[in-house]
Amino acid sequence: MKQFLKWTGGTLLVASMPLMAADPPAATPATPAAPAAPALPNGGVDVSLQLSSNYVFRGADMYQNKFVQDRQSYGKWNKAPSFQPSITFKTPVDGLTFNIWGAFALTNRNDKDVDQRIQNGKGGVTANDTILANPLIDSIDYNSSATPPNTVGTSPSQYLRNYFNTASTFYPTGNYAGANTVNVPGFYKDANGLSRVDELDYTIGYSSATKVGTIGFGLITYQLANAKGKGNPFIAGGSAFYYATEMFASYALPMLPDLTAKAFADIVNANQYYQLVYSKTIAVSDAVSVTVTTGPSYSIQSALYAVPNGTANTYAGTTQTLQGWKDVTSSVGVSAKGFNVQLNAAYRPDLRFYDSDPSTNRLVEIDGGSTMNDGRVADPKWTGSGVAADVVQRGITAQGRRLAAGNSNYQFVARQKLPRWIYWVNAGYTASF
Repeated sequence: MKQFLKWTGGTLLVASMPLMAADPPAATPATPAAPAAPALPNGGVDVSLQLSSNYVFRGADMYQNKFVQDRQSYGKWNKAPSFQPSITFKTPVDGLTFNIWGAFALTNRNDKDVDQRIQNGKGGVTANDTILANPLIDSIDYNSSATPPNTVGTSPSQYLRNYFNTASTFYPTGNYAGANTVNVPGFYKDANGLSRVDELDYTIGYSSATKVGTIGFGLITYQLANAKGKGNPFIAGGSAFYYATEMFASYALPMLPDLTAKAFADIVNANQYYQLVYSKTIAVSDAVSVTVTTGPSYSIQSALYAVPNGTANTYAGTTQTLQGWKDVTSSVGVSAKGFNVQLNAAYRPDLRFYDSDPSTNRLVEIDGGSTMNDGRVADPKWTGSGVAADVVQRGITAQGRRLAAGNSNYQFVARQKLPRWIYWVNAGYTASF
């Protein structure tokens, strides 16, 4: 406040008036702030590490060659442990994921010579082995019309002389493993190592909960994960190692979110797989939960049937459609703080899907054969399990041919009934990041 004096006829007045403040000094311009970095999109990763007592897929025992190597009959419990890792990438698009899942055998990985037969090369034996001579040589991977012929009574030394005196010795031809390659007769490992079916599956999928229910769809390809078998995931022709590449879709009603219908269709062939899955998780406490899962499946797939080939007593393969209820897979699992343990069971109502016999015509039984309809297959405990087993079976074959009035096509094969139930357990840990 500024004061001043005013003279008014002898009286001095003192008045006050506001005083304008002086202009402040000019402010230094502020440095502009750096622009904020854009926020990264949301996403995440789920990692699961599982140990399983066996690898079972849609009711099929993928490690059944463990029984073959151990010379045991096929059973309900296959002690063939498998390491099964999984990683799922959750993209910024809500519901869109990419998954890589694997299965790697932890035992019986290498090929093993189980049949103990002298063969012309790697790859096992053929079905044309019907000679009844020396138990060692008569198991050679040739039939009686082969070159050189496996004539009854041929001794090991004579067989080898015939073999090496044949023009086609080093360039053998025919429909057997090792054809058109250089091979020397000997004991070779059979193609039964479990590493042959090491697997990596790749899945891209989308799932979203809507007012009309939870809808999902995607694409999955199944691939071998070893150098013994690589195939084109989109071409079956010419590739013996093509597993499957499937489109899939799923749907759950909004009032029944625990019940999901799934459909898988192979994009290369006619194979289809339909599944109805009920899965319920019950919280026991804040940290512990129990999950129960079950459901049937119906499958339509191409299968190789054997049909009569004219009037001859032989059969030719043809591809037809096989369909029916394939498996009912169920599980009960307990989870606690990322750790889990689970008991699994697969019931197989239609054993045709798992029977390796190609024929559907019961006429093959006249020759000692079996059809895919009876659920009976060659028992690995007694078939192709060594020289002693061969001697027994060939002796029964010789007796059967005499009793069958000289039916030279009869061949005895020890068989077993496939188990309808398969059981396995798994345990592991799952984490999200």
